[in-house]
Amino acid sequence: MRGKQWTFVRPAKEGGVIRFLNSSGETFGAKYQAQKWLHEHGYSYGSTDLSPYVPAMKGERYDLPQKLHNFDREDLKRVDAVMFSYDYRDGWVEVWLVEWMEMLDLVLTYQWFDMIDRGEKREEYRRICDYWTKRLAGKHYTHIRFRRGYTGRTAIFRYEGFREGTGNADWGAPANERVYILPIGERYK
Repeated sequence: MRGKQWTFVRPAKEGGVIRFLNSSGETFGAKYQAQKWLHEHGYSYGSTDLSPYVPAMKGERYDLPQKLHNFDREDLKRVDAVMFSYDYRDGWVEVWLVEWMEMLDLVLTYQWFDMIDRGEKREEYRRICDYWTKRLAGKHYTHIRFRRGYTGRTAIFRYEGFREGTGNADWGAPANERVYILPIGERYK
């Protein structure tokens, strides 16, 4: 869908954000530093628009739409980095090295979320039914985002696929029932 206002998530991993300060006082000074860094590291980039994000991609030739509001979902998947600033003219500018994520969102009760967050629970369970089969089978998720109820608290992990089996009742699996088991991968954020 074109015309959507896309947003990006600031990378949590170390080295995923490079910040440039406008120490010279020159108008657009930090933006020029960020563009120079992108060019020196093999990126090309689009234009600024009303969004604080400027998309960039690996390679000498930028062949995505110039303005972020003209992107569709497939264009978005090709973005390798983003320039970000609330004030390109006089403020700081960050370069975010982005990673495309296909997110599986799961809302959990506080008990199960807290156990996962502490690293005590290493798999999550879902009943085998049409709803979960459609949601899991044939999908290509990269990450799972667990939500602590309907609060704003989340934890993101690498998606490791799913399998059928009987789970651990101490971790919330129904007793003596086959379920979909979602192993919890490496923590992302």
